[in-house]
Amino acid sequence: MRITVEELLQRYAAGERDFAGIQIDGVEMSEVNLSGIDLSDSDLGEIYMKDVNFTGANFRSSRIG
Repeated sequence: MRITVEELLQRYAAGERDFAGIQIDGVEMSEVNLSGIDLSDSDLGEIYMKDVNFTGANFRSSRIG
């Protein structure tokens, strides 16, 4: 499922943490808290992340770049 970074951040803020299998690319994220997020089996494509809190995040089998 392809989503935008804006949608991801809105859904995360609403309490959702399971984003397994998403596709998102061509975006920039900086200075956000995504602790505990599940991005397993996701395709993160060309994404730029700076100062993102990924404490306890799951990236198992994800593709970046």
